[in-house]
Amino acid sequence: MTERDTGDTWERAAMKPQSETGSSGWGSGATRKHVHSVIRTPNGNDYGRELLRQHCLTSPHHR
Repeated sequence: MTERDTGDTWERAAMKPQSETGSSGWGSGATRKHVHSVIRTPNGNDYGRELLRQHCLTSPHHR
């Protein structure tokens, strides 16, 4: 996790590999095919939303 205070805003970045299973068609073992990152904008009206969960539910590569 990386954090930075830029004066007016506070930025936090977290990256973690997400293991995918065979249900996505990539085989029976866990793989790390991509990384997720979430960038939030101050006053972007996204506070309280579970952005990564919403992405996983709506993106075809997670079904």
